[in-house]
Amino acid sequence: RIIDAFYDYYLEKALISEADYKRKMERAYPFHPFLIDVLHERVSTIDKFNKTRGALWLLSTVLHRICMGKKGCKLVTTGDIPLEDATIRDALTSQLDKSEYINAINTDVVEKAKKIDESRNVKIAERIARTIYIYSLIAAAKISGIRPAQIKLAICHVGEDPDLVDGILQEMEREFWYLRKEGNEYYFWIEPGINKVIQDYKREVT
Repeated sequence: RIIDAFYDYYLEKALISEADYKRKMERAYPFHPFLIDVLHERVSTIDKFNKTRGALWLLSTVLHRICMGKKGCKLVTTGDIPLEDATIRDALTSQLDKSEYINAINTDVVEKAKKIDESRNVKIAERIARTIYIYSLIAAAKISGIRPAQIKLAICHVGEDPDLVDGILQEMEREFWYLRKEGNEYYFWIEPGINKVIQDYKREVT
């Protein structure tokens, strides 16, 4: 029933084009196929990530956190990976030789995304930020970013308006320190945008 509901929603909102996507969802359940694909095609390219064992550990730990937090979650997505959790954050930063991303997580993915969500009824900023970060984890020298259409498929729940993602991304461009945009693609980088940092500090001056 859950897969039917999500699949019908994806068709209605024109978020999928693959003819066999429903079968793909059935094979990946209770995880979103996008989450499985990102772990396999991007995160697993990093040498320090233990491929199958690393993916199984991460997925089981995320499920455990959802269960312990009694959080309602019908389909586990990249947006459900709690990067504020120290164990998971370390597994996806320092243990992958990506310690330089810790500031991006603490500042943007956790603090600033939560602040954006506070003023909204539909709270998707944290889901978006987590998804962009996970997608940014790749061994390639040049990071290819994630497109808004991919984010919508990855994190939107049945009943939500996917167009909300576009507005949140624009707000993130203004507020986040470590978010980068090239063309129509978003990714996190290790260095903050100095102009955004200055702008934030200027707001505090009376």
